[in-house]
Amino acid sequence: MDKIFKKMLILAQISMHMKQYFIVLTASAFLMACGEKNEEKTDGKDSTTVPGQEVDYSKIEVELTPKDENGKYGYSDYSGKEVIAKQFDYAAYFKEGLARVGKGKFEYSMPKEDAKFGFIDPNGKLVIDYLFDEANDFKDGYAAVGKGARNQYGLFEGKWGFIDRSGKEVIPIKYERVRDFTQGVAPVQVKKGEYEYEWFYIDKKGKQLIDQKYQEAWNFLDSMAAVAKNGAIGFINKKGKTLIPFEYDNFKQIYDVMNFTSQHYYDQNGIMILSKKEKWGAINRNGKEVVKFTYDDLDVFNNGMARVEKNGKFGYVDSTGAEVIKPQFEQAYSFMYGKASVKLKGREFKIDKKGNEIKEN
Repeated sequence: MDKIFKKMLILAQISMHMKQYFIVLTASAFLMACGEKNEEKTDGKDSTTVPGQEVDYSKIEVELTPKDENGKYGYSDYSGKEVIAKQFDYAAYFKEGLARVGKGKFEYSMPKEDAKFGFIDPNGKLVIDYLFDEANDFKDGYAAVGKGARNQYGLFEGKWGFIDRSGKEVIPIKYERVRDFTQGVAPVQVKKGEYEYEWFYIDKKGKQLIDQKYQEAWNFLDSMAAVAKNGAIGFINKKGKTLIPFEYDNFKQIYDVMNFTSQHYYDQNGIMILSKKEKWGAINRNGKEVVKFTYDDLDVFNNGMARVEKNGKFGYVDSTGAEVIKPQFEQAYSFMYGKASVKLKGREFKIDKKGNEIKEN
């Protein structure tokens, strides 16, 4: 299978959610959001080198299945040639020139009691030792790392902070939860009371960026961030000014499938998909409603069309928000090259953008 197509099929979400050919990260009711604790504990592809040669970050491939009798992971290039020997109990993508690796016990890529994380360079050299009980990949120059115990269910209950590429602890490991740095800013969580927590933003020196604190806070993308207060989600800029009012209960982040580390609140046409009173719709960059908030679900736009769901049936809206094909299908997929596959009364076929069946030989 084509490697780009493989990327397009990766599920990514806070409550994980994907529709065909686009990768969408939803912020499903922020009370259910689980932070950034190793959300990419999967194997992948990103970069490699051969000792003595220039690093080529386009050609690394993490072996998806342990190949030796001890179940160790290694790295090979796209031709299948091993470039870093199988020696790791866990291995992840190369990000910003370093890869997160683990030693100890892992079950289905999830760390257990004795598991530790470190980082290797493209030559396979361990450049940051196995010091951490949890770790995220490097992003924006820093990696989130955690130290502490796990509870009886195996969930990490320690503290979080950040290291730089040298392994130096640049942000103290003292936070309850963190999200990765983006645009020089990271959301962090502290304990407010016995059962109360709050979020705020810090810069790369650990200084609080915005005076306000929130019930939940997400990354800065497209020069703004989603935050929650008083049970509602809105969007702010780096000065804490409200850009989009606090009247939503959910939103979707969009991954660029050609650059899987790139996330956005708006799609390439300037449309943001949100939920209000548990109904999905969309607005443009001016805050004007583009798609009415009447749907049980709304996909990202592809080929000028977006799939919608209402009462268990699927249809389509165009980029103006007009419902051009009413919800009627039991199954429906994104438009590609002017066609979409659908299922009606148990029969599968393709339709055009007007909803007409396309006869195929």
